[in-house]
Amino acid sequence: MSSKLVCLVRSIPVQDTPEERVRQHLLSHLIGAFGCPRSLIGVEVPLQSLVGCCRRPVPRRRMDIVCFFLDRGALSPLLVIECKASKPLPGAVSQLNGYNFFIHAPLVALAWPGALRISHLSAILYEGDPAFSPTYHQAQEAAASALHTHI
Repeated sequence: MSSKLVCLVRSIPVQDTPEERVRQHLLSHLIGAFGCPRSLIGVEVPLQSLVGCCRRPVPRRRMDIVCFFLDRGALSPLLVIECKASKPLPGAVSQLNGYNFFIHAPLVALAWPGALRISHLSAILYEGDPAFSPTYHQAQEAAASALHTHI
């Protein structure tokens, strides 16, 4: 019989896999130390649900974690996170950038056991233990600054 975990955001049972343990550990950090409101976190978010009118076909994929923020009164993606069961292969960056091609989050991140890499516009902002990552407020300020600088 397979074991289950309870998702910290969706409050539903999920399969206990190495990748799911990474996701749930990171969700705990995002809600706790990072300070992201639970209501602004999406888990397994369909890519198509965040894409407005797009002239290109949108892949039927789900993003592991998306943190949102209010930008000029509208809810926008702040941070897209791809979780991996082990240190990611180079293709994981392409996967993450592929998602972000459609939703334009100012920050993207890869997470694997004991590590988190947050990037902004292809520059790595933070890499290390998630316990020492920037806070939600700091990420929000960086994103707002970058959005208003690049408009």
